[in-house]
Amino acid sequence: MLHDLDLWLADCREQDSQCCRLVLNAAELARAQQYKHDKLRQRFIITRAILKQILARYQDIKAEDIYFERGQYGKLFLSGQREGEGLVFNVSHSASRLAVVIGTEQRLGIDIEQHKSTVSLSGLVKKCFSESESQFWRGLPESEQLETFFDIWTVKESFVKATGRGIALGLNQCVTSAENLEQLVSIPDLYGLAKHWRIIRLTLAEGYSGAICTNDLHCRLNIYSWLGRRALAAIKIG
Repeated sequence: MLHDLDLWLADCREQDSQCCRLVLNAAELARAQQYKHDKLRQRFIITRAILKQILARYQDIKAEDIYFERGQYGKLFLSGQREGEGLVFNVSHSASRLAVVIGTEQRLGIDIEQHKSTVSLSGLVKKCFSESESQFWRGLPESEQLETFFDIWTVKESFVKATGRGIALGLNQCVTSAENLEQLVSIPDLYGLAKHWRIIRLTLAEGYSGAICTNDLHCRLNIYSWLGRRALAAIKIG
């Protein structure tokens, strides 16, 4: 049986932060104030508001009435549900881009990353990649290493986010087939067999990599562009 996954893509630069503040509750606004830099504070407000507005479409309630709880390791889920049950979602943002994936009754993770040439790639490869991944990456022409690094990284990150553990699980605990990034080779025993997880690689704006990980092997992906809070705010683009 096919199940739909909905991927929502947004550009935070197109959002009105003052309007977004109206969607957040007092606790969320207080959390926003904990960010010392205005840029980070505004990004939290905008991304949280967009997330609530998107989820409100599925719940048929006002965005202001969306509340969250956190799982054992900090992953957000809808208040009144259990983690991984009912309507599930995951969020990732990088630079001005935001991605929200929505599904039901599954483990679900997403990661998007802007390619950053200032990052010390070799150090991260040594720390976070398996030996096979490291060898594959080091064997690439230098011109291909930046994009391939983030292609592999987003697959690994999407898995650890799907488990609910996030990066604390250790990216080196999830091994990809570097030559076929929609295939996991090995994962911690606690999460079953690698073949029981599906990776969906994302084609995003130039200079970005992205991936979704789910334990629903038969889902179908729909892609939407989020334009704002008003009616007709969703345009299906894939």
